[in-house]
Formats: sequence, structure tokens, C-alpha cells
Amino acid sequence: MNNLIRSEISKLLKDRTFRFIVIMLFTIAVLAPLFFGDISGMEANEFYSTYILSGNHQIVIYLPLILAGFFIANEYQSGTMKIFVASGNSRMSIYLSKLLVLSLGSLVIMTILPTVMLLSSCIIHGFSMFPDLTFFLQTLLLNGLYTVAFATFVMIAATLLNESGKVIGVLLLFFALFNSILGGISGMFPMLEPFIKNSIFIKYNQLPFLDHLDHFGTEEIMSFVIYPVGVIIVLSVVGVVIFNRKEIK
Repeated sequence: MNNLIRSEISKLLKDRTFRFIVIMLFTIAVLAPLFFGDISGMEANEFYSTYILSGNHQIVIYLPLILAGFFIANEYQSGTMKIFVASGNSRMSIYLSKLLVLSLGSLVIMTILPTVMLLSSCIIHGFSMFPDLTFFLQTLLLNGLYTVAFATFVMIAATLLNESGKVIGVLLLFFALFNSILGGISGMFPMLEPFIKNSIFIKYNQLPFLDHLDHFGTEEIMSFVIYPVGVIIVLSVVGVVIFNRKEIK
């Protein structure tokens, strides 16, 4: 499996979509603070939540699915996946190595704005803009955890749909409408409401407000960790099962 992972990392680094996303985000992260205007009256945590976490919020959801569409789904279209399956490696090893590297690429994408933009902002506007270190590390680590959870979700979509256009189109539509979709499901099946309220989609929307978690209990705080970890484990197993049964042409 080590050889598979090294091969996937090499492909990721050469992937034009991944390179373009990284360069685009790095450029935005460096230049955006020049246009923030007067932020001297803002508290550091408020600035970080408003200007950086909010900007990174959609990136964590949308850019990894674009990466999955080109990095994973294209291999079904080009026939590369069939070659992998015929190489003698187990399907589980192939799937998990691709998921691991997709997650790694998604984490790189997720990290750029919170780190590079924050550093650029501090250089331009002063280091008084640096948020509370605990809050910064909490949001960075939890964003990373949810990024991996979303990566396991989009990996399954890429496996089922095969074509990059379908993967990107279907997932863009789902993520744009997930509040309405989950609300409709909750209304139709009230017994599912507790699961929906604690889904990674709902929990992720609360991450920018972690500095207010003193109002919550320990159980609520731990739920931000437990649910995405559970999703990663469950969806990884489901993805392996789907990939094992999939006919690859």
C-alpha cells in the first residue's frame, strides 16, 4: 500500500487542477488583506471569524469536490482505474490510498487561507490581529477533521458517478441545497431529526462560532469531534464495499 500512496501523491502533485487551486488560493490569501479596509477596531477573534473563517467556509466544501471530480473520477473515464484494479493490489488498498491522498490534498487546500491569509493580515495590519491561540488551533484542527469527512463523502460520489462533470454537478447542487434537503427529510421523517441536527453539514456551519462554546456543555463540544470521526470511519467502510462490488470498465 505504501507504493500506492506514493504513486497517488506523485499524481496529486502533478495534477493541474490541484496546482491551479493552490496557486489561486495562495494569491488570494496574500493579496486579500490589502482590501480589508479599516479593521483596527475589531477584536482579533472577531476579525479571524469574519474575514478568514467565513472566507474559508465554502472552500472546505466546494474545492475538494472539484478536486475529486478531476483527480478521482477522471481515472474511471480514462481507463486508469481498470489498470489499477488489474495490477494485483487489493481493491481496499487502492480505494483507501486514493481516499488518503484526496484527503491530504483537501487538507492542503483547507489550510492555505487560515494560515497564509492570517500571516499576511498580521504583516499588513499588525500582529494584534492574531486570534487567541487556542481558538485558532481549535478551528484549524476541526476544519481539518471536517475536511476529511467531506472528502470521504465526495470520494463515494466520485466512485458511483465515474464522470468528473457528473460528480461536480451533482455535488455542487447537493451542497448548495443541503439545508433545504435535510430540512425536508427532517420534516418527512421526524425520527431522523436528531441525526440531521448532528450531521457534519450542520455541525460544520457552527465552527466559526467556537469561541462562544463556553455556553455549551462538554458533551456539545465533544460532538464536534465525535460525529465527523464517526462519519469518516463509516463512509470509508461504505466506500470500500461499493468499490469492491463496482464493475470497472
